Amino acid sequence: MLSNKELLEKWNSIPFYGGGFKRIDDTHPLEWYIGYEDINQKTLLLVTNFKPSNIASSKSIIASTGQRIDGKWALSLRLIKKHNEDVFIRLCWDIIEFSRDKFFGQESIDYIVERYSQWLKLMEYERPDLMDELNRKGLLGEMLYLEKRIQNGMDVQVAVEGWIGPDGADQDFVYADGWVEVKCTGPSSNAISISSAEQLDAELPGFLCVYFLDKTTLENSYGFTLMEKVEQLRCMLASNKKAKEVFENKIFKYGYSDRQEYNDQKYRCNGVNNYKIDSNFPRLIKNNIPPEVEAVKYSISLSAIENWKFN
Repeated sequence: MLSNKELLEKWNSIPFYGGGFKRIDDTHPLEWYIGYEDINQKTLLLVTNFKPSNIASSKSIIASTGQRIDGKWALSLRLIKKHNEDVFIRLCWDIIEFSRDKFFGQESIDYIVERYSQWLKLMEYERPDLMDELNRKGLLGEMLYLEKRIQNGMDVQVAVEGWIGPDGADQDFVYADGWVEVKCTGPSSNAISISSAEQLDAELPGFLCVYFLDKTTLENSYGFTLMEKVEQLRCMLASNKKAKEVFENKIFKYGYSDRQEYNDQKYRCNGVNNYKIDSNFPRLIKNNIPPEVEAVKYSISLSAIENWKFN
């Protein structure tokens, strides 16, 4: 299997001023090529015996199909906006790898077009700027929890599909054994923020998981960057392509794409506290808030909820 990093390295090894395309993997059942069109515009090219269906372009990618002189068909995706290169590389890698074992003639070509269309929809979630520090730590905390559920034996597809926070749900995870809200804070902090009345308001049982994350140096062997944690989860999910697909969609919706900036800062987890939320847990929910109050945001003291803490 070709990695995302290897795909980018292969592309960057081709002189963009020389023209021409290079087949990237002779073991792949489909003829995938990479190269450049015009000046420094990365282009992914598929040569096939089957006619691709209509394919849409976007503001960043020009998609086109056409029949060649030899009777074969060509489908090309050309990046025209350099600042979206990270997303484009991830898109190309995804289409190449997920089509590796789906060679069923015309069906495989239709699948590729459908997959590309899904990516265009996902790109609507893309944030033009880097994730801020709060969102980076939030994503790290949720991935640490997801990682722990998988390490504890949960089926990888069940684990990933239960991660519903990136989809806009009020809670971060929902499983058969209850829902979970994940929070990240600094090692010296004694409080966490609750952003709405709905966040801790769901059918019991529920759980609160608090990770204590702190920045550390790149030399710290116990630390990890945001990109490294993403790659670790990708490796854990590699054997289940459906789970890996869902995971990629989740982090994309969160605002993540493979960018060097997410590999320039390491974090260290200095512990985790788990709390069981029962009917006596101190929280603001719809039933105990006056109807005149439309929205709430509050903090919970960690030292005050020791009685709900468990291992």
